[in-house]
Amino acid sequence: MMNEDVPGQVTALRKFLHHEEPLVGMKAAHALGMIGTPAKAAAPEIVEVLHKETDGHRRGYIARALGNTGDPNSLPVLEKALKTETDPTAQGEMRGAIQKLGGKP
Repeated sequence: MMNEDVPGQVTALRKFLHHEEPLVGMKAAHALGMIGTPAKAAAPEIVEVLHKETDGHRRGYIARALGNTGDPNSLPVLEKALKTETDPTAQGEMRGAIQKLGGKP
């Protein structure tokens, strides 16, 4: 289903960003990140998922998704999150996302 109705996929996945189960939100963010820049409009919602996430491993996936969507407005959020992140894997993902968006980790 690659490249099949990408706008429809983005719309469908965005609904799951607000799911009460954090794992579902992370998976939706990850899927949107895999779509890439066509999912850029979902970046502010993915930021909300990052803010709510309590698990370091999942924060890493969410950070990567933000980098992949290509929204430079996510850069300050990622930079701030990196300053307080304690999970080494999430820190690496945040640094990668920051670089991908043109920032310097």
